[in-house]
Amino acid sequence: MEIRLPPGWSDAVADYYEQFPLLPLEETIVLAERLGVSLPVEDGEPRVRTTDFVIDVEVSGIQTRQARSIKPASELQVKKTVLLLEIERRYWESQDHGLGDRNRARDTRCDGEQHRVGP
Repeated sequence: MEIRLPPGWSDAVADYYEQFPLLPLEETIVLAERLGVSLPVEDGEPRVRTTDFVIDVEVSGIQTRQARSIKPASELQVKKTVLLLEIERRYWESQDHGLGDRNRARDTRCDGEQHRVGP
């Protein structure tokens, strides 16, 4: 999936990232263990989790980082997906990047298919 921001989308956006890695890996491993979830593996090793879209916003000299996961609404019916999103949510909560609004999700449309932005 691709997200495109139109030019001049917001003067407050200092930077943005797609597929932002949640590092260190050990931190997401601990979060997964606490939830009783095994992380996806690649070549026998846990794979680094990522957040779909991360935005650094600066307003009045204060910079915050906002993280968003973007999934088709149908994937939110899959328990494993929900648990992996919970790992992601807890990771960002532990980073204290001004993400207090992460619990609010909203519907959006990309390429004609309904997706969920959040948590």
